[in-house]
Amino acid sequence: MSRTQTETPRAALWDVDGTLIDSSEYHWLSWQGA
Repeated sequence: MSRTQTETPRAALWDVDGTLIDSSEYHWLSWQGA
């Protein structure tokens, strides 16, 4: 069975920093490069 239509996302996932991944280092690095 092939799908010809794209499906609308039913959910969104927000990560409160440190809950799923600890991205504070990457956040800091991105500000250093700005």
